[in-house]
Amino acid sequence: MGILSPIERATRDVSADASLASDVVPMVVAIKRALQRITDDSGVQTMKKEMLAEIDSRFGHITKEPLYAIATLVDPRYRGKLFSDQELDEATKRVTELVEQLATTTMTSRVASEPDSEPVVKRARLDDVSPLDLLDADLQADAVRPESSAADEVADFLRQTNITRQQDPLEWWKLHEKGYPRVADVAKRYLSAPSTSVPSERLFSSAGDLYADSRSRLSGRLAHMLLFIKHNLKFI
Repeated sequence: MGILSPIERATRDVSADASLASDVVPMVVAIKRALQRITDDSGVQTMKKEMLAEIDSRFGHITKEPLYAIATLVDPRYRGKLFSDQELDEATKRVTELVEQLATTTMTSRVASEPDSEPVVKRARLDDVSPLDLLDADLQADAVRPESSAADEVADFLRQTNITRQQDPLEWWKLHEKGYPRVADVAKRYLSAPSTSVPSERLFSSAGDLYADSRSRLSGRLAHMLLFIKHNLKFI
C-alpha cells in the first residue's frame, strides 16, 4: 500500500548501522511531510488521518527530549533548521549549558594534572647574551586572541551552512573540531548514540550464530574477537 511506503523506508533508514540519534527528529518530520503530500489516498483517508494523529501522539514532544534535541542541533547536516523558534531556543540553551559544563570540567582536570611548581631554570649571565636575546620571549609569543564565550561559539556554529545529508557528520567534525572545540566535545558525546537498538540486536544475533553445537568449546574471548572483526571489517 503506497501510504505505508514512507514508514517502511524510514524504518529501514533508522535501523541502519550508520544511523545516529540525530536522525530521529528529521525522520519524524519527514514521515509527516511525506504522508501529508500523498494525494492519491482514496479509501484510506481515515487511515492516513489516524496515522498522523498517532505520530503526533507518540513523537509530538520528541524535540523536548534532551538526547534527540541536542544531537540534532550539533549535527552539521541539520543544526536547527527543522526546529520551530521556541524549540531552537530551548535546544540552543541546552547545548550552551553543556558546553559551559564541559569547559569547566576540562579546566578543573587540567589544573589538577599540572605540577605544583615549575622546575627552576638557570638564568644566563647577562654578559653572555645579546641584548636582543632578551626580546625572544616577547617576539615568539603567540598572539593573544579574545576567548569567545560558550554562547558565541554555539551561535557561530549554528550560523554555518549545513552539509548535505549524504555527507558524514563525524568526518565533518574531524575537520572542524579546532574551530568549535567545546561544541565538538558535545558532538562526540551525543553523535555516538545510535538512533535505535537494531544494531545492538544484530550484534546479539551474530553472537547466536557463532555459538552452535559444533562450536561448544568456543571461548568468550575468541567469540568477542570474531564478532569485532565481522562488524568492523569495513574499517580495517
